[in-house]
Amino acid sequence: MEAIPDIQRGHHFGRGEDDICLLVIYPDHFGRMNEKRTIGNRLGNLALNRTYGHTQFPVDAPRFKSAVPDGDKIRVDFVAHRNGLCRNYDIEGFEVAGEDKVFHPAKVVGIDDQKAYVILSSPEVVAPL
Repeated sequence: MEAIPDIQRGHHFGRGEDDICLLVIYPDHFGRMNEKRTIGNRLGNLALNRTYGHTQFPVDAPRFKSAVPDGDKIRVDFVAHRNGLCRNYDIEGFEVAGEDKVFHPAKVVGIDDQKAYVILSSPEVVAPL
């Protein structure tokens, strides 16, 4: 952890010695002051859920399951807990790459939030892999 600047390690007890939480502290010059509150809320919810059994605080984020190319698009499936993917906000931040392995920003052009998949496309990538 010493090799990564501005990272802290926290433990929570009572669930086992392997339960470790990593907390990234962003310096102010990163322009992420708002993210500190979000991170704090997520860590608080994690403690309430995992340590104290308050399961009304969801903490499990969708995890990558598979990606299947289909022409100029790619379908990305997730393992999602509870109610699939959250549609309270636009789902963004994806990138796709083609045969040249250069990543480009991708837009969500299709979604099934209950079956937990998105379909991505980027005008810069003819055939995503």
